Order: sequence, then structure tokens, then C-alpha cells
Amino acid sequence: MANTTLGILGAQGGDVPSFAFTRSSPRAPTPSAADWGEDTLGRLRRVAVRGPSMSPTLGDGDVVLVRFGGVVRPGDVVLVRWPARPQQLSVKRAVRADGPGWWVLGDNPCGSTDSRQLGPAEVLAVVRGRLWPRPGRLRGPASGVPSP
Repeated sequence: MANTTLGILGAQGGDVPSFAFTRSSPRAPTPSAADWGEDTLGRLRRVAVRGPSMSPTLGDGDVVLVRFGGVVRPGDVVLVRWPARPQQLSVKRAVRADGPGWWVLGDNPCGSTDSRQLGPAEVLAVVRGRLWPRPGRLRGPASGVPSP
């Protein structure tokens, strides 16, 4: 199954992500607060999405705006880190709080590795909208919030 991985675009922008985390890069560095700036709470960053797991909401190459420390609600698209794969960041849809983490699923159930395989994820940021290629708010999945 595929997973939507991403790159955090540097504060100065540019076409090349500052970080790229994929399954084929098992030794990619684990990002920390210092990677995004000393204080990430409330900070806005651009994130480049990779992979099919959030299709049709987000596609490979879309760029979204995320807010670190935002309030998470079921149905929100979020940036997460997996305890089982701390080097990998993913964009998924929050379904429900699950202990200290969130149960998250991709909008494309046939093309997503998510909480069904990896368990609850740590939410780092909430996606506020798409910047490219079609700027605007994200629409939810056609059938509402996916069920676990």
C-alpha cells in the first residue's frame, strides 16, 4: 500500500523541499522543533504532499499550508508522525482521538497506509488549505469522515 509522504518547504520557499521523508529513505533524519524554528506552536509552514493516499482531496505534488499547535477536530486533514516510523511524516484525515494520539486514515482506502496498519499517530499540525495547484479550502471526503 502507498503512503502520502511529504516535504516541509523551507521558510524561503523554493521548489525543493527542505525535508523529504519516504519509505525508501529509512535513515532520513527525524525532524525536531529546531528543524522548523525554535517555537513551532502557531507557526504556519508549507508542506509538499507525496503519494496517492489522500486522493481525491489531495494529490501527489500538492502544496498545503499547515499550522503547528492547531486544535484538531474529527474530519480535519492533519500532518502526523508515526511512533512505529518516527522518520516518516504523513498527511491524513483525523477520525478520532485515541489515547495520546489520533486515529487517522487516508481518503483513498486502497492506496493508504494509516492507523489501520500503524495504530494511532501523533498530530503535529493541522492543514489549513491548499496553496498549489488549486488554492483554497479542502473539501471533506464524499462520504464524510472515514470510519475506522
